[in-house]
Amino acid sequence: MPLSGVPYGPVFLSPRNGASMRRTAKAGAAAASLALLLAACSSGDDAATTDTPAASEPAASSGTFTIWADETRTPPIQAECDKFAEANGITCDVVQIDFGDIRGRAVQGSQTGDVPDAFIGAHDWLGELVTNGVVAPVDLGANAGSFGEVAVKGVTYDGKTYGVPYAVENIAMLTNPKLSPECPASLDDLQAAGKKLKDDGDASLPLALQIGDQGDAYHWYPLYSADGGYIFGDGGTNVSDMGVGKEGSIKAAERLQAMADEGLLKASVTGDIANESYTGGDSAWWITGPWNAEAATKAIPETVVCPVPNGDSTSQPFIGVQTFFIPTKAPNALIAQTFLNDYVMTTEFMDAMYAADPRPPAWTESAAKITDPITKGFIDFGLQGIPQPSVPEMGAVWEALGLAQFKVATGEDPTKTMEEAGAAIDAAIAAQ
Repeated sequence: MPLSGVPYGPVFLSPRNGASMRRTAKAGAAAASLALLLAACSSGDDAATTDTPAASEPAASSGTFTIWADETRTPPIQAECDKFAEANGITCDVVQIDFGDIRGRAVQGSQTGDVPDAFIGAHDWLGELVTNGVVAPVDLGANAGSFGEVAVKGVTYDGKTYGVPYAVENIAMLTNPKLSPECPASLDDLQAAGKKLKDDGDASLPLALQIGDQGDAYHWYPLYSADGGYIFGDGGTNVSDMGVGKEGSIKAAERLQAMADEGLLKASVTGDIANESYTGGDSAWWITGPWNAEAATKAIPETVVCPVPNGDSTSQPFIGVQTFFIPTKAPNALIAQTFLNDYVMTTEFMDAMYAADPRPPAWTESAAKITDPITKGFIDFGLQGIPQPSVPEMGAVWEALGLAQFKVATGEDPTKTMEEAGAAIDAAIAAQ
């Protein structure tokens, strides 16, 4: 996403104040239009329909607008939703649910009718959610240009947008400058520097990359893509072009095996072991996400973010897009759309979400104000990433590709292993 400075001065509004003034103006209009909308719902007026399905129960009858969110994001969402509710004479209830449980609850609730008016989630859920009719399209309208391009791509499925993105995340390479004074310019350079660290006894595990006995295709992907590996063609959307087992994936597997043979990484390394090795000063590099930045900088204050270096191709991390969704059967779907339009899609709200959980905002005006070098490092590397594929076929990929990674790292033939993994994925997709 573009990160340009925001001008300040007597003729410019700061992003926060500008958003507040715009929202104040919109809030008055929203209150009036919401009153009409409620009346339309009550009277059955077809003129109230939008891309988001009309509410099955009028908001005026329930009086409560409900959002599902996790522990971290509940407080900022509740604060903003309370303002919205007060302005419109309704009640807002943000129900706290573990993030890992939200998708299952939403899918099950779509069958039973036990759904909120909106919920947060990850964009890569879309394959399952759209296929099963769980979520409705959400029109970003004039605000579409206020989001980073990759965020909009992430919430787009079959040509329609299905949510309002609020944050993006990707992995990069946390680096200890005492062991690696410069970011490696290429994977060849990383290998050479890592081998020297190992030989000199300066780092017992130069590259902290979590694999484990099931493998970890997500954390491998920046290295995998750096040598030309891919999963599906056209940035992860063309499922008829499956890349596992093709030349790039085999080169990536050969590189992984060489690194394991040199002792730069180990198949047995889990997420916890990677954390301990880097924070203990035994690793020069840690391929991980912003969720581990605090632990890294607390232990190694000099920590910087480097891009995962390129090999034969460009390293591409997967981009995750955190999103607000509206269920197809939301009791107050039109109210939810109004809340997303007039309150969520503002700089003030996006700033509050970032303050609660400092992952890069999807809203470019908020992202442009970030000065923290660690966050900016993740953002910069993410510019060359692609949205994590959200197609249902990805369900057949993770286990097979992860196990292939583990097998290669423990010495099995890279070509045979990757070709077998590709065949397994093809068979699993055909059986879906």
